[in-house]
Amino acid sequence: MELYGLGTWNTTSDDCCQWRLVEYVSENNIHGEIPGVKFANLSNLVSLDMQGNSFNDSIPPSLFSLRHLEELDMSYNLIEGTLGTNLGNLSNLKRLYLDNNSIHGEIPTQIGNLTNLHWLSLSNNKISEAIPPSLSHWKWLTLLDLGQNFLTMELPTEIGNLSKIETLLLNNNYLSGQIPLSIRRMEQLVCLDLRDNLLSGEIPTWLFDFNTLSQLNLGGQFPFGFPTRPSFFLLDLSDNNLEGTLPQRLAQRDLSCLLLSNNKISGSLLPHIFQYQSLYVLILSNNNLLGLLPDTIGQATEMRILMLSGNNFFGPIPTSISNMLELGLLDLSSNRFSGNKFPIFKPNSSLLYMDLSSNKLWSSSYDFSFGPKSACVKPK
Repeated sequence: MELYGLGTWNTTSDDCCQWRLVEYVSENNIHGEIPGVKFANLSNLVSLDMQGNSFNDSIPPSLFSLRHLEELDMSYNLIEGTLGTNLGNLSNLKRLYLDNNSIHGEIPTQIGNLTNLHWLSLSNNKISEAIPPSLSHWKWLTLLDLGQNFLTMELPTEIGNLSKIETLLLNNNYLSGQIPLSIRRMEQLVCLDLRDNLLSGEIPTWLFDFNTLSQLNLGGQFPFGFPTRPSFFLLDLSDNNLEGTLPQRLAQRDLSCLLLSNNKISGSLLPHIFQYQSLYVLILSNNNLLGLLPDTIGQATEMRILMLSGNNFFGPIPTSISNMLELGLLDLSSNRFSGNKFPIFKPNSSLLYMDLSSNKLWSSSYDFSFGPKSACVKPK
């Protein structure tokens, strides 16, 4: 394979080995092994961009001898193999993107030698074992994305030393244990994603002390036209093993989306949480919550999605739910709701989907209108 696609470089020297290369080849249809021998003489290479191709096999060792390299982007390829201890030789590296490949094995301790790193993305690979404590050496790191791998063990306490971190993405792994207290030292943290792990313990109340945090476990895009605004706050700790009750601090935070499904959370709902007009999504499905639904639920007039299925809520369904005209999805299935009355949704309601199955509603049929269509629900 011939190397091509050189972008810009400093050609003040006639010796090509002294050129300061700042761009390379990306988003082509190049495939095959990475020709490591071609890089051996490019000692002043500063930026290497090979993302969006079909390179396979492992990263050649010669790349780790490029000590002037500041940016390396090999994301979205078919690269295999391990990271290797020689990765730590790239001491001037500021941005490293190896996401969306098939890299496996552990993260080497020597990666802590990359003390100039600002961005590191290793997401969507097959990386396993624990996160090395040596990451505490990254004093300038603002983004760390290790999501969608096979990482295990507890989060190292040293992770709190990432004082400049703004985005920390560790979702879709097998991380266990409690959320370390040291994270509260990340005073510039804006986005924290820990969803789809095996984290346990109670939800730390100090998570609500961050002044900068706007997304806690980003949960993706939602339908029904949610507004976007600078103060949009998302809390997503779904698919873990979190237990205990809902923190009172939840009712004191300007939440827009609260996603805590598939945990072991117990106790009752916080009545005041429905009094905030900023709440658009509430998903608490598959927990151990119980009690009556508070009448204040009807005050959440801007809510688009309400999912409380798979809990132990009982009693009648509050008629005030009919005041939630923006509600598009309502799922109260697999609880212990009872009674023979259900609130009548107005013709201008936005309701598109409702599930009341697997409860103790005992009327022979419900006939009611919601939105532009009529529906008949026959609970068993």
